[in-house]
Amino acid sequence: LQPSFLRYGVAVSNIAAFLPMALLAVGQTYVILAADIDLSAGAIVSVVNVVVVSIIEAMGGTGASIAIGFAAGLVVGVTCGAINGFCISVLRLQPIVTTFATGIVFAGFALWVLPEAGRQVPPVVYQTYAGTLLAVPTVVWILAGAIAFAAFVSRSRFYQALRATGGNLQAAYQTGVPVGRGRLTAYLICGLFAALAGLALVGETASGDPLIGGALTLSSVTAVVLGGTALSGCIGGVAGSLLG
Repeated sequence: LQPSFLRYGVAVSNIAAFLPMALLAVGQTYVILAADIDLSAGAIVSVVNVVVVSIIEAMGGTGASIAIGFAAGLVVGVTCGAINGFCISVLRLQPIVTTFATGIVFAGFALWVLPEAGRQVPPVVYQTYAGTLLAVPTVVWILAGAIAFAAFVSRSRFYQALRATGGNLQAAYQTGVPVGRGRLTAYLICGLFAALAGLALVGETASGDPLIGGALTLSSVTAVVLGGTALSGCIGGVAGSLLG
């Protein structure tokens, strides 16, 4: 109903504003397809955000420090996802309780790294995030990359096994579906996309905030559900989550 809603500048601005939540919703989708959930996703975003900003500032804000900071952020996100996946797929702990607990731990770690919002990153980070590549906005490239990743995964045996796990966990075990490996991989992907969301927030805010991801967990779950992915597992997909 807004006359300016579909204008180029407004559309790009909206994509930039929703990109962190969209990325987190993509990761959350894979976990929910297996009838699991990740309540620590927002805390992982916060951890990645403060770790990246702290490393970049500590190393002087050089080009090398930016690359190392972003790489460290990705490693931190995947590591957090691996912790969740190990507890759930190997130790067989309840996902909702486990990720609620690890979320508290991750949030505490973020506050330990950066007790209050602050620290700045070099302008080139924000300028690159808000800029263009080959005349296409950077945020559009990032979103397109997430969609391409989802399209690739949707054709894999892992994706089918994940949906089978969410459809009937006991039957999946009985028929030889690699349930544990699939659930672990889903949490690794969720950790990766939480890290990407954290990096996007670094580019958007150009600073660190240990509480920045707090509201994103519920928002990502809401987006997934609105997009048609059932919390009971099996039904849905990334396309719906992005629309949600």
